[in-house]
Amino acid sequence: MELNYKDSELLKHLSNNGKASQRELAEVTGLALGTVSNHLKALENKKIIKGYSANIDRILLTIEELGELAECFTKGKSDEEKSEELADLLILIIGHSIAMNVDLEGAFDKKMKEIMKRPAIMGDLGIRVTNYEQ
Repeated sequence: MELNYKDSELLKHLSNNGKASQRELAEVTGLALGTVSNHLKALENKKIIKGYSANIDRILLTIEELGELAECFTKGKSDEEKSEELADLLILIIGHSIAMNVDLEGAFDKKMKEIMKRPAIMGDLGIRVTNYEQ
């Protein structure tokens, strides 16, 4: 199952209120009750949410998004589709940092200072600045 707009909306509202009823989710998302039910069952089957309290497994959700990004490359999808998947990952990572209460900006700035000191190497996906031996 690929995550779509409806799934994202449901996950966003469940992140705020994991005990929301299907009827409440239908009201806040504007989706039909049957649609909400079907999408929640699919999300449970993928183990992205668990039970009625919607305990979101952020690791599985991230893996799902990484798979969708990888599919863009393996199936030769457009740059626009790749950008959309990268944006989804970025939003997910920002959400992780908020949920974990970590200083993502500080860690990013520190990492960027390290990266800017490394030599750039041209790779398959463009310029690579990974720090490992050749």
